Amino acid sequence: MKILIAVLSAHKYDWKFSDGLTVLSAVPKVWGRRLAIRETWWKDVPATREVDGSEVHKRFILGRVPPDSPPMTQPPDELYLDCADNYENLPQKVKALCRWALDQGYDHTFKVDDDSYVNVPNLLADKFEDHDYAGMISGSWPSGIKECYWSHGGHCCGGPGYWLSARAMKVVASSAIRPGEWAEDRWVRRVLGEAEIEAAQLSEDVSVPECTYAS
Repeated sequence: MKILIAVLSAHKYDWKFSDGLTVLSAVPKVWGRRLAIRETWWKDVPATREVDGSEVHKRFILGRVPPDSPPMTQPPDELYLDCADNYENLPQKVKALCRWALDQGYDHTFKVDDDSYVNVPNLLADKFEDHDYAGMISGSWPSGIKECYWSHGGHCCGGPGYWLSARAMKVVASSAIRPGEWAEDRWVRRVLGEAEIEAAQLSEDVSVPECTYAS
């Protein structure tokens, strides 16, 4: 089995919708998030999964380099996909990620945001391979833990991350994005639901919200 841990990031966070609404502003330099991950839980990602010897790879997922970006050397753990890099087009980025992961022969991909902390041993010990689509289902947080900023829809929230099998990735990679669909996790839930792939809840000791996987 071949596993990918994919962290969605961006070249810069001046993210706006087409109507001019700023989604994120006054945030730290984007590379700071990736640096923080590299200095913490990124180091815990093993080359092989302990329980079965599966290959485990890790990549930061970014879109096209903005034309006004200064010359730079692409780090080996960063993947630049041929897609938009803004917030409004996150479904496009996840779709491109799934296409790439399938081309590379991955059996399971864990997609997570770059403001998340992942407890890698817990993540890889969970039985994600028993499901096509698994994560923290919206509306199903452990008691006493703050819900993500939307609390409906039955989707696996994108911030703390979700698993997609090769079967699910094929659906995502080939599905259309409707006008106005900007929330990638809701879009993923819609297209998988239409393919009769339902969301599965990860164990509470693996999935803790507030954009974390911790124990």
